[in-house]
Amino acid sequence: MVEFGFRTDFTLVNFGQSSYPRNFSRPGKMSLKLFAFTGVYGVLHNPQAQITDDPNNEWEDRWYDLRPLRTEGQVEEYAALIAAIPMGFGLEFGLGKGWIFGVEGSWRATFTDYLDDLSGMYANPDFLSPLAEAISTQSNASVLEAINDPAAGSLGNHNYSEGGTFRGNPETNDSYGTIQFTMTRVIDTRTSFERALDHIARKR
Repeated sequence: MVEFGFRTDFTLVNFGQSSYPRNFSRPGKMSLKLFAFTGVYGVLHNPQAQITDDPNNEWEDRWYDLRPLRTEGQVEEYAALIAAIPMGFGLEFGLGKGWIFGVEGSWRATFTDYLDDLSGMYANPDFLSPLAEAISTQSNASVLEAINDPAAGSLGNHNYSEGGTFRGNPETNDSYGTIQFTMTRVIDTRTSFERALDHIARKR
C-alpha cells in the first residue's frame, strides 16, 4: 500500500512553547504539543496471496496479485486507487536545539470493501479461471483442524454453495490503522541578525 494526500493538524494543547518548538538558542528546554488531525488520502493497494493448499504441485510458490483474478466473480476489477479519510491524535515533545520526538495514532476509513480482496460471496468456480478458483478459497479439513476453533465453522462455511456463502461482509467498507514514531530536526533558518538579537535577549 502507498499513501499520498493532504492532512490538517489542529493543536489542542501546547505547553512550554508559544510557537513551533525550534529552541535553537535554549538547549534542553522541553515542550509538549497535543494535536488532532484529519484530511484526504489516496491509497494505492495491491492485495496478494500465496497458494498453500497445492497437493499436486500445480502452482508456483510465489505471491499472486489478486485484483486481476476477480476471485469473487466480479464483472470488472475493483479499483487499485481508492480514497481514505485519516483521523487521529498525536503528541510532539520538543527536546531543545530543534529536536522533536513525536508519536501518533491514526485510523483510516476507506471507500472500498476490497482492501483485502474480500467483500461478498464465494463465486461459482465454473466462472473462475483455474488460478482464481485455486486461490479464492484454500480451506480444507486439515486447515480447520489446525485452527481448532468452533468459530471457524465447517468446511461448507468457506466454499461456494448454490444458496450463497458469504466470503466477507459487504455491509461495511474496510479500514485500517497505524502507529507512527518520528524524530525530527527543525532546520535553523534564522539570519545572523536574528541570532544576534536572540543572543542579546538571553543576556538581559
